[in-house]
Amino acid sequence: WVLEHRLMSGEGRAIVTNRDLGVAVELSWDGGSLPMLNQWIDRNPGMAVLGLEPANCTTRGRAYERAHGGLPIIAAGEHRRTAITIEARPT
Repeated sequence: WVLEHRLMSGEGRAIVTNRDLGVAVELSWDGGSLPMLNQWIDRNPGMAVLGLEPANCTTRGRAYERAHGGLPIIAAGEHRRTAITIEARPT
């Protein structure tokens, strides 16, 4: 499964906690440059897979993004910078 989350404004933040392992992992990022969070889940029995991907577009592909006005384009000579912080800590 893939779930797409659109940030409303500000900083993006996601926290995953595993109490059995005693650890929490937090992602934080600039929502201005990465306004989406794509969440990947494997729902098959016995699987415990989760992916969290801050992104600047959906997972539907370039053609979809272009047709719906969401394809980010970086012009010649232009540059963009963003940051993602990953922090792991005990629970």
